Amino acid sequence: MRRSSKTTIEDVAREVGLSTATVSRALHLDKTTKVSEETRQRIREVARALDYQPNLAGRSLATGRANMVAYCTVDTFSYYYSRITYEIYVQASERDYDLIVNTPQHNVRPSGGIKPITAHCDGIIACDVNQSSQYFANLLQLKNTPLVGIGMYYPQDRDHVGFDLYTPSVAAMQHLLAQGCRRVLHVTGNSDGQDPRSMAYLSVLGEAALPSEMLLVSQLTRHESREGIKAFVNEQRALAKPLPDALFCINDEVALGCYRGLCDLGIRVPDDIMLVGCDGIEDTEYQVCPITTIALPMSQMCSTAWDFLENRIKNPQLPQQDILLQPQLIIRQSTQPVRL
Repeated sequence: MRRSSKTTIEDVAREVGLSTATVSRALHLDKTTKVSEETRQRIREVARALDYQPNLAGRSLATGRANMVAYCTVDTFSYYYSRITYEIYVQASERDYDLIVNTPQHNVRPSGGIKPITAHCDGIIACDVNQSSQYFANLLQLKNTPLVGIGMYYPQDRDHVGFDLYTPSVAAMQHLLAQGCRRVLHVTGNSDGQDPRSMAYLSVLGEAALPSEMLLVSQLTRHESREGIKAFVNEQRALAKPLPDALFCINDEVALGCYRGLCDLGIRVPDDIMLVGCDGIEDTEYQVCPITTIALPMSQMCSTAWDFLENRIKNPQLPQQDILLQPQLIIRQSTQPVRL
């Protein structure tokens, strides 16, 4: 059944005995085409057997769309961001879109403008791209390109899917106080207190008339957090000061780094210090002492973002779409009292 020359959609249509229009819509998952699933499957099998490759340029001219979406993210290497990238890919595949993954380092021309391939996509999903960055400002200049922001940072005047981090952070802090913790150290990247996790930390301690204390790490990585907590503990010991009762970490990468640093110094979790992270990455569950965390619904965030984007592509005049999803506090051994 294979041919030496390039297979066309007419070849596929001839093989299955249907019109080229029906075959084209069936292959592109056009749900308005009344074709049985059995026939769709037959068309796909014949297309694979003939090694049919769709003409993307032709499809774009015919539909006015490229069936291509740009995913812009600040990072693709950490577990948190790689998991989100994976979920975005899964949704792209299920919805028959090609996906271009871009980071600020790889998508900006030397002149500062966005590369044309992003500008010509049907839409953009942007994850945690800080609004103060030039890269983000350039994305917002693409006024006619649908854009959905996801994660912590997103444009206030565009569609977005975020997380309510304040509510579960309050629950995490209240959980620590219920366990008898009175001195809780917040390990974070900045001290302005504007992050909802930091706001919850300060609010709960303020209501309990307990002091707040922050440990700043230059980068929110395992290495920096490991070294940061070790330096903090050594300083406390040198001053003959007691250690905090618990650490409330801004994310799981920081929590994992702190956990490793405490282990390096012979400090036991939760016997000596309790520990809470945020994100819900898989590694927190597989430590010798599993770490309590705030699990973010990443899969739901990505599928909702795709729903919003497809809605916007089909109807540019829709009112703004936005939602804050609810994370879940997962209590594990790192905040459980030691049973003698």
